[in-house]
Amino acid sequence: MGYVASNPSDLQASFYEAAANPAIWSDTLERFSSTFRSRGCLLTTANFMPGGIPHSHGMRDVLDQFFRENWHTRDLRTELGRPKRMTNGFFCDQDILSYEDMEKSDYYHGFARNAGVPWFSAAVLTERFEDDFIAISLQRSASDGAFSKSELASMNVLLPQLRNATEVARRLADLRG
Repeated sequence: MGYVASNPSDLQASFYEAAANPAIWSDTLERFSSTFRSRGCLLTTANFMPGGIPHSHGMRDVLDQFFRENWHTRDLRTELGRPKRMTNGFFCDQDILSYEDMEKSDYYHGFARNAGVPWFSAAVLTERFEDDFIAISLQRSASDGAFSKSELASMNVLLPQLRNATEVARRLADLRG
């Protein structure tokens, strides 16, 4: 695995384009997902709402299951990832849970593995208050494997511009009402 984008500035620019034109978020997140060889990518907030989570094309069935089975009310990754917040950039499963704890986890067996996304990486993009944030989450299948430290480092290189673009999107959304 590894960072495969030929031009990181193009990927960053696509986030600014999506900030200005929310209709293209799915395509932008699909591009980010493909760049990091992931099954899908989504933007999350503190308050999950069915149909309210921008996501890449490959995440629709995963999100349907997430809400249908009420995993949004007991999302272990978000719960354990909250302390990581803005300070650490991108983090992954191994940063919040040991392999032994993943093996014992209802969330990993009942949802993540069952939905075909046993591996993830995430970072907070913008945060106003503890319960008002936007995060990006990449989801990988078992065959794609866990995210490596070098992949997280590659994503962190992009993170400052992704955060700026997300703040632009937030401000434009506020202006649009």
